[in-house]
Amino acid sequence: MPFPDTRVGQTTAVGIQPRKLRLGVVLDSYIVPRWLHKILELLDHSQSAELILVALVNQGEATPAKSRSLPKLFELWRQLDQKFFQPRSMRPEAFDPQPFKPQCSSPIVIECHPAISQGVVALDADDLAKIQRVDLDVLLHFSQIVPKEQLKKSAHCGVWSFDEPDALLSKVFWDMFDQALTSDSDIDVLTSTGERGTIPCACSAIDPCSLFRNYSNLCWKRSTMISQSLDDLYRYEPPYLRDSIQFRDAPSRPVPGNLDIARLLAQLVGRAATRKIRSRLFREQWFIAFRRRNGSTLANTEGDLTIVRAPSDHFYADPFVIDRGDKSYIFFEDLSFTTGKGIISFVELDPIKGCSSPEPILEESYHLSYPCLFEWQGDIYMLPETKDNRTVQLYRATQFPHGWQLVQVLLPDVAAVDSTLLHHDGRFWLLASGIGTSDPWFNGNSELFLFFSDSLFGRWLPHPKNPVVSDIRRCRPAGHVFSENGQLIRPAQNYSAADGYAVTLNLVDVLSETDYHETPVARISPAWMKGNLGTHTFNRSERYEVWDGRTLISRMPSFRSRGTLENFRLAAPLIRTLA
Repeated sequence: MPFPDTRVGQTTAVGIQPRKLRLGVVLDSYIVPRWLHKILELLDHSQSAELILVALVNQGEATPAKSRSLPKLFELWRQLDQKFFQPRSMRPEAFDPQPFKPQCSSPIVIECHPAISQGVVALDADDLAKIQRVDLDVLLHFSQIVPKEQLKKSAHCGVWSFDEPDALLSKVFWDMFDQALTSDSDIDVLTSTGERGTIPCACSAIDPCSLFRNYSNLCWKRSTMISQSLDDLYRYEPPYLRDSIQFRDAPSRPVPGNLDIARLLAQLVGRAATRKIRSRLFREQWFIAFRRRNGSTLANTEGDLTIVRAPSDHFYADPFVIDRGDKSYIFFEDLSFTTGKGIISFVELDPIKGCSSPEPILEESYHLSYPCLFEWQGDIYMLPETKDNRTVQLYRATQFPHGWQLVQVLLPDVAAVDSTLLHHDGRFWLLASGIGTSDPWFNGNSELFLFFSDSLFGRWLPHPKNPVVSDIRRCRPAGHVFSENGQLIRPAQNYSAADGYAVTLNLVDVLSETDYHETPVARISPAWMKGNLGTHTFNRSERYEVWDGRTLISRMPSFRSRGTLENFRLAAPLIRTLA
């Protein structure tokens, strides 16, 4: 068994509490890249772990030859790519050197003096014995000099590390070369028995154009990966590792050659030209669709639907539906291509008159979208996305459906997207993406944050596991959490193929103040209508299900259209369960 069965505990007034994890780090210097500095800061301030040891490697003459040397053309491209994209980045440079000095912890410092023996770098036996005597739970290996294999017996729960820089750059290259849509991020684990495994932690989008942006983003994500994995290890002890770690051989890709690099550069030029031509000729237009409910949402895969198309100078998206009396109302984002700003509009579904024409009901000086509607204690509220105002703000209907009044700012100074409210087990829960990110391209859609409160208007507390999900295929909210057969289902946007490509329906396994877990169970792909390019919102009421879709329309001056209502029959099942 690669991991111990128990953790040392300490007796307190309330019983046995696990002590903090005992951590060690192996560094080549106290001057580290900014992404690594962030990890060390989090370790220094951690509530679940204590930084006990710093093994500082004195390089001396023990510099091994690089096993993966990248071609000169690769280095030239990397430098030019960074020079072009770094000034356009919205986050600090990941690789700027930063000095680290512990502020909250007082770790033992062991200065190691490795030597080269028969071409292999080896730690001094005395240094290795000193490290092993510290009795660590986890040893984080950030050295490019000392092989981690020599340290495998230095921590009960293994030596944790990441891909070396050249290996990560090579991985990013092949992701771009293969036109991969996403990239998985793992923590490598070496157990005391020499077994190698990985802890899957995140799934990110691949920028199709920039090596630097992809490389930088994957390095920045490492701080969240380490923090969350250590928190989980602290809470769930050894079963966490036994359940999470994957012992399997990772497929290795060759170091890219000059011909591979030249082929990718040619591909990038071709992709850029194609995107430019397409954007000049066409624009994407969202529309909304609805149908009558017929029993279970997951089982109701076929049937007729109605599409509400916007005029050619607008799009309609993010539909939410609510029933009032014998009528139902669909609220949605109404964006003008001329102004680039969204407002909130609605249509009325009357059992006799049918669907009304859209009417605008809420406009601000900034962009509005995603009108999250819900009823509470006899009042109707709306939580539209107000990211451009850096707030999450709540409106109440003063004269439904036309009159709305701002009643509370729930979260100030945050650029949150698609905030969604849920009342469950006597508490309010707020889910949102984009919190705290400085780069919306990657993290706006690939991290889910959770908050909770005892009151709709009360103090909102961040969940200790934030971000609770780090997977671009199922993070950004896509509508209300709904109950199906007594279980909570959370719709989430799948951004792996394109903006708003599909909706993933996730079964909420655990929702508490200390934990969150969900499992993907079904999917809404664009295939339900021919020519549809994406779907990114799904909602329902007692009577109706509503969602949206996306098509291309011409930019030519001769192309003008009014909004229309169209009846369709699904070309394929709307919802497909996942195997």
